[in-house]
Amino acid sequence: MAEFPNLGKHCESAVCNRLDFLPIKCSSCSHFYCSEHYTFEAHNCPTGSRVSVQVPICPICEKPVPTPKNGNVDFQVNEHIQNNCQTKKSKVYTNACSVPKCRKKELVAMNCSKCRSNYCLSHRHERDHSCERKQAEYMATQKRNQASWAESLQNKLHRPHQSLLLPGSNRWRRSPGAVPPTGRIQPTSSAEPVKKQQ
Repeated sequence: MAEFPNLGKHCESAVCNRLDFLPIKCSSCSHFYCSEHYTFEAHNCPTGSRVSVQVPICPICEKPVPTPKNGNVDFQVNEHIQNNCQTKKSKVYTNACSVPKCRKKELVAMNCSKCRSNYCLSHRHERDHSCERKQAEYMATQKRNQASWAESLQNKLHRPHQSLLLPGSNRWRRSPGAVPPTGRIQPTSSAEPVKKQQ
């Protein structure tokens, strides 16, 4: 210890007086103490009991208000309320789902490309939210399909021999009671005997 006589300070507590190489200065009385006696209660600081260590909290936004040492707390809180205080907390999830009875809200808006309504992750696809525009397109397609099916059925009834042949082949499609294009009568079931005409 003879090499470094000015290194460190002695603890100023009456019961300790220990040489500490990392002394802590009391913020209230400005004396140096060791790591065991630096708190106000440990060294019986006379001015430490008057120092407030609590940070005031704004009654509106419930955030802590920083105040300087020995500053007026009421003045700082009033200044905070007039300048920086946000009365309403900003809502993060504001994009509500448009499906009835769904209460989910999302961070990002998910609009349907067909009906332009906003939906949650589970209802974002057209088939999941019964998209009105998709339903209208589906009904129009169904009507077109029914009309074309009825038209093709009428064509088949007017040309029975062509419709009974499979496309691209000369194989006969089995249908009960139909007359083959060769003029021969085909049996409809194996129980009836085949009759030849002369």
